[in-house]
Amino acid sequence: HESSERERQAAQTLLFSRVDGLLFCPSQETKEFKFYGAFLRKDIPIVFFDRFGDGLPASRVTCNDYQGAKIAVKYLIERGHKRIAHLGAPAQLSNGQGRLNGYMDALREAGMSIDEDLIRSVNLDQPDVAGEVAKLWNGTPPDAIFCFNDYLAYDLYLALEAKGISIP
Repeated sequence: HESSERERQAAQTLLFSRVDGLLFCPSQETKEFKFYGAFLRKDIPIVFFDRFGDGLPASRVTCNDYQGAKIAVKYLIERGHKRIAHLGAPAQLSNGQGRLNGYMDALREAGMSIDEDLIRSVNLDQPDVAGEVAKLWNGTPPDAIFCFNDYLAYDLYLALEAKGISIP
């Protein structure tokens, strides 16, 4: 449930259970990774997936969030979209930051300005996508929206459908 406290408790249980290794995706709340050094001091390997924590000598299995976002936004630009919104994760998440940077660089490379009003982030545990849609539609609405993940895209679809907006 994206809780750093629950994550830490679970990790402590695993440490005391003497696991052979840890596959780990940090919660959106996690900002401190020193605790996980206890695994490494006991020669228990850690492999981060999806998101990662800086400062730990651990392996990672991630996608190139930056490049993926950049490709997706360039695709939208090539299709003629001018007001492209970003519905993302909190900026402290490694994958959230990578996708936001890819979004912004694609706009810059196309000579488009970055409109901070079109950049929205939500709590991934309890996203208020409908609230963010209301804010986006408060002025001139976007003509495309880049979403952080499929869950947010689905919530976006439902929020737009409730507003009577058709998605082709």
